[in-house]
Amino acid sequence: MYKEEMKGFDTVTRDTYGDDIAAKVKLCEESTSERQERTAFKTNLTSMGLEIPFETEEQLMAIMYEERKAFSFAHNFNNTTDPTVLGNLNDDTSATIEPEYVQLHERFETRAGELLEGETLDVFQANRSASAISWSIR
Repeated sequence: MYKEEMKGFDTVTRDTYGDDIAAKVKLCEESTSERQERTAFKTNLTSMGLEIPFETEEQLMAIMYEERKAFSFAHNFNNTTDPTVLGNLNDDTSATIEPEYVQLHERFETRAGELLEGETLDVFQANRSASAISWSIR
């Protein structure tokens, strides 16, 4: 039922506001983890007196989203049609996911190098390292 309602919402949004806005709304719906990572990165930038343009933030978030959606986890957390996905998170799946999570963040870092440089890239890399460490100590 929910999936059908969301599909209807997507259609209404597309019909009312056009393809560009509908795509942005869909990205927002599906990119919670990337937005959280972007927020942490922005907070760290700000604390160092640095900033990047909003367009670069959006591109960075889109890159992380694309990479996550394309990444093949052994335990498919991208399958939003499977209601048991999070219920299957246990010690065994966590052990499998940890190195994959690090690999995914390495892909983020590689792609971020296309947009960021100097201190801003250093902050992104440090933020990624902190994310990997926090995952491994769970």
